[in-house]
Amino acid sequence: MHAKRNTSSPNGNAAASPSTSLDASLREKEAFNFALFQHNPLPMVVVDHDGHVLKSNLARRAQQMPLPALGAPLFDPQRGEPETMLDIGLRKAIASGDVCHFTDVSWAKTWCNVTIAPFPQGAVAILEDITARKQAQAQAEHQQKQLIQADKMVMLGNLVSGVAHEVSNPNNAMILSATALKRMCNDLLPILDRVREQEGDFDVGMRAYSEIREELPELVDVVGKAAQRIKSLVDDLKAYARKGPETLSETVDVNAVLDAAVNLMNPIVRNATRRFSVEKSAELPRVVGNAQRIEQVIVNLLSNASQALPNPQCAIVAGTRWDADAAQVVIEVRDEGRGIDPAHLERITDPFFTTRQDDGGTGLGLSISKSIVESHKGQLLFSSEVGKGTVASIRLPARTGGIANQRGGQ
Repeated sequence: MHAKRNTSSPNGNAAASPSTSLDASLREKEAFNFALFQHNPLPMVVVDHDGHVLKSNLARRAQQMPLPALGAPLFDPQRGEPETMLDIGLRKAIASGDVCHFTDVSWAKTWCNVTIAPFPQGAVAILEDITARKQAQAQAEHQQKQLIQADKMVMLGNLVSGVAHEVSNPNNAMILSATALKRMCNDLLPILDRVREQEGDFDVGMRAYSEIREELPELVDVVGKAAQRIKSLVDDLKAYARKGPETLSETVDVNAVLDAAVNLMNPIVRNATRRFSVEKSAELPRVVGNAQRIEQVIVNLLSNASQALPNPQCAIVAGTRWDADAAQVVIEVRDEGRGIDPAHLERITDPFFTTRQDDGGTGLGLSISKSIVESHKGQLLFSSEVGKGTVASIRLPARTGGIANQRGGQ
């Protein structure tokens, strides 16, 4: 007779069958996997062997990313090169059973890292959105370039001062020589005229004296004026590059500042347009501030206007006027250039914003100009129409009392 086997557990309950334990273990694993999949902070998509979407987790919805369509290919080669590469990688991973990693992928208007982990029924694609990180890296690189450029500009200022000093010395000798030559010419011409009357015409520098008689004083004048022009440019460059006092307490003649900026920018502006003009109000109140800083803003506006022209037939006009109603002195630079897109107009004074990055634009000039004008308690305003041009206006409060005429006034 066989003894009856005791199938009770030590506590008196019937022992769980192997199948029941297995079911419980599977349910536990499924619950764990479901929680791991659905609540993973990284977007995850499950696909079948053909790369078609079976399901995706909640992370995409939480990040307000569009959910992939069920049954549709996760990566469609028809949508471009990145998806072609990802689709090939997905199929290789499923075929080989090896995990594939793709970094810095520009996909679906974002930057992401993609990991494809195969399993027997298909694969799981794990997407890490790194767009913010890429943007931060790009911004940091851009700022580093701006720091390098700023350092170059400081060095350029030092070089300009040094070169200007070296040019000044020989040019001052030219000015003195031209002045002396003019006096000599005035004394020599009557003597040479008498010689011609007594002995007839004679050659001077392979030409007859009678031919150069009227040209000679003009040639001396040309040399003197050219030397004075060089002196004026050198002085403007030295003043512009010099680190002046940061105080905003000067009494500034805006017309004189405009003249200095135009003189400095004249070669660049004349190269950009054959139609450049200056329209200054005959009488303007003075403003209180820093002449060098205001000149810096005008130079920047003239530079931008020159770069905006599509051809030399388009005009640039720089001018000043008095707005009595607002009690403001207004400096305007108008151009007939390409204009500014309305979507960009409100951002053009933002730091590092530029529409000319491919042409070397830094996006710092107008931002700095705005801060300079605002430090003078003024406004830097822009109005523009695409295809017709732009008007840049510097509006500065007038100093109480005192009118400056076009030459400087009292």
